[in-house]
Amino acid sequence: MANNDVYENLEVRIEDQLCWLTLNRPDSLNAMSRGLVNDLRAFLKDLPTRRDIRVVVMKGAGRAFCAGLDIKEAGQSQVGDEDGSFEKRPPNYSE
Repeated sequence: MANNDVYENLEVRIEDQLCWLTLNRPDSLNAMSRGLVNDLRAFLKDLPTRRDIRVVVMKGAGRAFCAGLDIKEAGQSQVGDEDGSFEKRPPNYSE
């Protein structure tokens, strides 16, 4: 088992080229916060170059997989680009 990846909102466990990717915000039912989206983006961006992973199984910690957008966080500040700007456009998760 290898685990060299450290994320604030994800738990990554790799066993025999199988990666268990766990959304790890159980207190908020794994709602998609800015931090969780950034962690997922970083993990997925590097995935094509990873030779130690062939399959990814994504799950949620606690009693829910994912409740959707974290409305509490979205109400406090606009969820937008990393520089804090906000545009009405679909998110580009491939960046």
